[in-house]
Amino acid sequence: MFAAAYQIVLGGVTLLDFTDFTENEPQLVPDQVIQEVNLLRAAFSLRIPRGNRSCTLTFSRVKRFEDAASARIFKYSHVAALPSVAADCVLTVNAAGGGTTVITLANACLARGNPQMRVDAQLFKAHYQIRAGQITVTPSV
Repeated sequence: MFAAAYQIVLGGVTLLDFTDFTENEPQLVPDQVIQEVNLLRAAFSLRIPRGNRSCTLTFSRVKRFEDAASARIFKYSHVAALPSVAADCVLTVNAAGGGTTVITLANACLARGNPQMRVDAQLFKAHYQIRAGQITVTPSV
């Protein structure tokens, strides 16, 4: 578990903040449907991109509270605050030298069955998986 160097906000709700801890680095994986066509007597098959590109962002959050009751209250209020429709997801990364890089995931929503949350003593722990469309990167400012 280490301090988060990221802030992730989905539809105005903070899912990971710079003051939180995380168990692993956020992973952003692109995806696109590919059709593979076997050509007669060809040494290789033909690969054709089909459909729109998408991406999946997975990350964890660990937030420390004064007591277990406060962690439980946060857990249930957090569930109530999560957006129920697609929205932009903004990932802010602290860059070396003090700047920040902003990555925007358009039309993002939580994947089915997410987030997976639990309370361990004074710790709120959550694992998120977000599906999104277009990725836009704004360089360090």
